[in-house]
Amino acid sequence: MTARRALEVSNPDRVLFPEAAVTKGDVVEHYYRVAPRMLPHLLDRPITLVRYPRGIASKGFFQKNVAKHYPEDLIGRIEMPRKKGVTVHPSVCTADGLAYLANQGTIEFHVPLATKHDRWRPDRLVMDLDPPEGSGTGVHEAAWACKELFDELGIETTPMTTGSRGFHVCARLLPRESMSATAHKLAAILLRRHPDLLTNEFLKENRKGRVLIDWMRNGGLATVVAPWSLRARPGAPVAMPITWDELNGTASDAFTINDELDRPDHLLGLAPSEPAPLIEAVDRIVEEQGIELEYIDRFGRRR
Repeated sequence: MTARRALEVSNPDRVLFPEAAVTKGDVVEHYYRVAPRMLPHLLDRPITLVRYPRGIASKGFFQKNVAKHYPEDLIGRIEMPRKKGVTVHPSVCTADGLAYLANQGTIEFHVPLATKHDRWRPDRLVMDLDPPEGSGTGVHEAAWACKELFDELGIETTPMTTGSRGFHVCARLLPRESMSATAHKLAAILLRRHPDLLTNEFLKENRKGRVLIDWMRNGGLATVVAPWSLRARPGAPVAMPITWDELNGTASDAFTINDELDRPDHLLGLAPSEPAPLIEAVDRIVEEQGIELEYIDRFGRRR
C-alpha cells in the first residue's frame, strides 16, 4: 500500500451524498483505498476534475485549470495547448495527491484517452453507450454488438460500468495513430448493422428509444471517466471495468463506495493492439459496404 501523508481532511463529516449518507471523509478514504488500482489510469494524463464542495445536492462544476495553491509536491502540472492559449491541468501519481484533490471537493476524475507524451495518439479506444432516457433498455445488447465487431477485427475489449447510465466498451492500443476517424467509422458500421438498436443522435428527443453510440470520446480533446472514480449520483456509484461474463447481470451503477472494490483491473489486463491493421480493416469495410459517414454534433446539427 502507498504510504499516507498526514492529510488533514477539512469538514470530514460534511455529507456529500445525502441518500447514501456518504461524507467527505468517506470520499477521501475511498480514493486512498482505490489508489493502487486507479492511479495507473491517471498517470501522465491531464485530469479534469468534477467538484462538488457542498455535496451533490448542490451545484457542482468542472475544473480543468490547476489551482495555484495546489501543492506542487502532490499535484503535478500538465500544459495542454488549446485554440486560445494553454490549459494547465492537474495531474497525480500518488495516493496522497488523489486524496488531496478529493479533499478539495472532487467527486469525479475524467481523463483523455492519450497521455501527455502524445495527445493525438491514444493508447485506448472507447465506445460510449448511453441508453434511452429513463431506461437501461438495450444498453447491454449494444455492448455485445460492439464486442462482436471488435472480435471480428481481432481487437480484445472489456466493458466498463460508468457509474452513470451507460457502459463503455474499451480496448487498449499501442499509441501510434490518431483514432478519431476510425472510431467514427466503427460507429457507422455498427449503425448500419443495428439501426433499430443504435443511434448517433445526441438530442434525446431524436433517439426514439435507441442507444446512443458516442464515438466522439476518441477525439483529442475529449475525456472519459476514470476507472474507480466516484460519480456524482445517488448511492455514490463507482466506474468499474468488468468482464464480459459479468455484463448481463450488472447494472451501469452496480458498484458503489460501500462495495469491495479491490477487483482485478480487466482494462489494464487487455493486451494492447496495433492500431494500423485495425484502421485498414475498418476502412476496407466502409469502402466495400458503401457506408457514408454522418456527423451529428451534440446540438443535433448535421454536417
